[in-house]
Amino acid sequence: MKMVDPVIPHPPRIFHVDVRSASAFLEAAMRMFPTDSQLSVEGQLGDLELKALPHTTEPTQVLRRQTVYPILDFAVFEVEPNVVQRLVDLLTDGRTMRKGILHIQMASNGELALGAYDLDHWGPGGTWISAAVGEPLMRRLVGMGAIASYEVVGWGSGRGHDN
Repeated sequence: MKMVDPVIPHPPRIFHVDVRSASAFLEAAMRMFPTDSQLSVEGQLGDLELKALPHTTEPTQVLRRQTVYPILDFAVFEVEPNVVQRLVDLLTDGRTMRKGILHIQMASNGELALGAYDLDHWGPGGTWISAAVGEPLMRRLVGMGAIASYEVVGWGSGRGHDN
């Protein structure tokens, strides 16, 4: 599978996260950012009920396809408070992502805010969220079991945080 080199830079400081509950992490992430947010999903999405929510299949300036070959299904959803739970239900199966979803990205206020790539393995390095969410929220995600740990990376020094 040929991957696209990231064209849109992510924030200068991010948290790499070790996700334990996809549904809890995804819901919390969608609720962290303002209403001017979009979520993209890429993979083999044929089994998902995408018609259940309004979406586009066109990439945006920020949310772009991550795999150029083979061409995978791609959908972009507006993230609004009244659709967060429906998106979580559509994309997750309890604690895990539904089979076939390979990449999820989220943009907020015109820049990348979250990236989860190669979702056959959630873990450090493959999933990150903007450090703008703050450490208190990350500690809360650890406490609720959504993530096992996180590490600040990017500008400045970073250190891991575990349960």
